Amino acid sequence: MAHGERTTDLMPGAVDLRQVVDTTALCPLDRLALRRNLDVERRDGFGPPDKLVPVGLYARYSSNKQKEMSIERQVKVVTAYMRKLGYAIYVLYDDPARSARSMRDRESLQRLLEDCRSGKIKVIMVEDFDRWSRETYDAVEVCEQLNELGVEFHSAGDFKALNKKEVIEAALKAEADRDRRTLIMGMGRFQHAAQGGAHSGAFFGYRYGEERGFLVRHPEEEKTIFSIFEMAAAGISYRSIGRIMKERGVAGPTKDCRWTKSTVANVLGQLAYTGRWYYPFTLNTFDRKSGKVAVQRRHPSEMTRNYFDHLRIVPDDLFFAVNEKRRPRGSRSSSTATSWPERRRATAPGSKASGSPWVVDS
Repeated sequence: MAHGERTTDLMPGAVDLRQVVDTTALCPLDRLALRRNLDVERRDGFGPPDKLVPVGLYARYSSNKQKEMSIERQVKVVTAYMRKLGYAIYVLYDDPARSARSMRDRESLQRLLEDCRSGKIKVIMVEDFDRWSRETYDAVEVCEQLNELGVEFHSAGDFKALNKKEVIEAALKAEADRDRRTLIMGMGRFQHAAQGGAHSGAFFGYRYGEERGFLVRHPEEEKTIFSIFEMAAAGISYRSIGRIMKERGVAGPTKDCRWTKSTVANVLGQLAYTGRWYYPFTLNTFDRKSGKVAVQRRHPSEMTRNYFDHLRIVPDDLFFAVNEKRRPRGSRSSSTATSWPERRRATAPGSKASGSPWVVDS
């Protein structure tokens, strides 16, 4: 379909701007107050839309923390640009709460590309390029496909159609902007963690205090955690501990907690209960080919370590006694066999007395 060709059959979901009330039209009061401005010659080039080629209007915002109003704002910006060029018809393809990192996981974008391949869409418009992609590799690959199909790609923010060179430049700029934001957010999270903040949210044993983003101990859950550690130190199996928790009707880490063996093991392995907070534990790496994020554990040297005594739930020697028994297979075991009651008598709970083999230096 040529760009100047008229069509009377609208695609499903298409919006005809000729039928949309222009909210920018001036009322009599506005015209009176702005009568001198009305004498100025228009420079925006607006005219009655007469190009009936459907435009694929793509809109996106990246997270659930943003609002649907973001889509409405993008549509408003792009339709104003459409009017300037004389385009009258658009079909909205929106991907709310979707990251620009990968194109594969965005259903509406994939549907738009499929409509381009079938010849239904010959013009794509976005508010700004970063709504389309922030990955140079993906952006260039798709740009070449659109060029082969004869599809124009417009950025309303740049007020023009972008060629391949401009797409590469826009993609590099969007990718650099994403990396800069990631760096700033990462620095903020490190500072937050260094002050005892929990940016990932509250977890079992803690709740948010009066200061936003900072945790305090949860009295009831604290008792449950300490009880689990004492039972494990006394030699009670994880499965038996879980059964005891269920019989007592104790609330667990999740709303539908079943107190399985794994649940107990996860509680016993939580180093934060000793007041030691390491951040970040994992490294996320994005694979462009698969479109998936690989999560890897970080080496302790790559993490920041902080100690907060007011967040301690379990004394060091108790934590050490329990976790000494659950060392990974193949690791060296301690040559000293001392029971938890003997260690507790040797070192007061929470103390850091020098010379005790059961107290981990913070």
